Amino acid sequence: MYGYCYSNSHYCDYFENYMEPITIRLKNNLYTIPPQGYMLNNTQIGGVTHKCTIMVGYLSDSQGIYILGDTFLRNFYTTFDLTNNQVQLSVSLNAPKGTRVYSEKPGWQIFLYFLSAVVAFSLFCIAFCFTRRWCSRKWNAP
Repeated sequence: MYGYCYSNSHYCDYFENYMEPITIRLKNNLYTIPPQGYMLNNTQIGGVTHKCTIMVGYLSDSQGIYILGDTFLRNFYTTFDLTNNQVQLSVSLNAPKGTRVYSEKPGWQIFLYFLSAVVAFSLFCIAFCFTRRWCSRKWNAP
């Protein structure tokens, strides 16, 4: 059984201020879609036309499996890399304002980036000081 929400009395712009963006997490990436990205005016489902339909539904027997269909994919530019078995997503030019992709780094990864920057800066300072001493000895020698 498939379920969805719709209105026969109001168009979607009426509901936009009452709806929240939807954020979907896939591994360390968060994909946010504003209400304008998942609601459609004048949709026909099952032979009936609705003024506004929220195009996010559920399957009662999905057993924890989620389908990211056209409602999700129309907001993102999708690249299928068959060589590396990867799917890459970026915000579509036609996506509504507020659609975004956010990459969330784990804490240990942020720490490694910081540690790498400190080590690189320290090595630069050591090399700079060594070069200055060597240069000043070379040019000041009799």
